[in-house]
Amino acid sequence: MKVFILLISSLAILSSTSYSQRHCGTMELHRERMEQDSTLKARMDSCELHLREHIEQNGLVENKQESSLPLIDGYTPTGDP
Repeated sequence: MKVFILLISSLAILSSTSYSQRHCGTMELHRERMEQDSTLKARMDSCELHLREHIEQNGLVENKQESSLPLIDGYTPTGDP
């Protein structure tokens, strides 16, 4: 009986996960926005180019503790990724 319940539970979890992955809607929304706003692709390409240039000039941040991020009052970073 325990095996049967475990099997049914596993199938329920797997089917719900696969359903949500297929019907997320992110790419559909992205496509709709691209159709509505003709300048969106140009703006996205501009942001991508700016990011690539920034990485080329400054390199990647190897140690995240050295990066300067705005901290939240009372928050103490633990160093965990």
